[in-house]
Amino acid sequence: MRDKINALLFDFTKDNLHAHEADNILMTSGKNILNEIIQFENGEFSDSPFAQLIEIECESDNYNHIKNETMSNILGIDKNSLFLYEIYTHHFFKKRCFTRGNLPSTLQAKFFILANKGMLEESVPIFEIRFKKYINEEEKWSSWQAISGKFIVTQEYRFGPGGVLGVYSSMTEREIESFKQNFQIRYSGSIITELGMPNTLHRIEDPFNSDIRKIIDPNTFQILFDSQIINEVSSEKSCEVWQKFSDRYS
Repeated sequence: MRDKINALLFDFTKDNLHAHEADNILMTSGKNILNEIIQFENGEFSDSPFAQLIEIECESDNYNHIKNETMSNILGIDKNSLFLYEIYTHHFFKKRCFTRGNLPSTLQAKFFILANKGMLEESVPIFEIRFKKYINEEEKWSSWQAISGKFIVTQEYRFGPGGVLGVYSSMTEREIESFKQNFQIRYSGSIITELGMPNTLHRIEDPFNSDIRKIIDPNTFQILFDSQIINEVSSEKSCEVWQKFSDRYS
């Protein structure tokens, strides 16, 4: 008999959000939604329309191997569109600053997020995700970065390779609670489709402050300030808008 692992499946697609309009106030509030959509009752995971605990059958009894085709089928995408979503952080070294992708880990687990490479093209609602880490015992949050559509959260196999290599461990209540405590997800807005210019970058108008406009870094998915607005308003206004952006994304 083949083993199975437990993993979290998130569904932030446009169709799913529309199908559960009663929850739209929560989902589009701009506040962290994980505490509401990830809950346990009497030790049992309480499925919500947006987060489910699913069982995924492994390929064999030797290690917890799962083919990428299986993961992509769960997400409803081609296997070539499946990718390992990384959390990017800034690093400072000898007066240099650089950005590096990480597979976030806690004391309990290293987490893997499997998503669709084309999620920004296929999903209008955009959410934001960030991860908490500790540097010299000081709590630090990564930058906010865009995520949308469907994605799977699982964890690395404890005794070997994982991720797109296809070897995973089953998530227990402990690891799920660790994920909830060390990640935040909130609504970011909708992609602007018309600005009177070629849409070379994905731009978002903030739904909570119309002054704020932001772009998505195509390489890291990080949410960045849209500097184009500097050419459209006075320097005083652009400084004001930048400060509003900084307050929300610092």
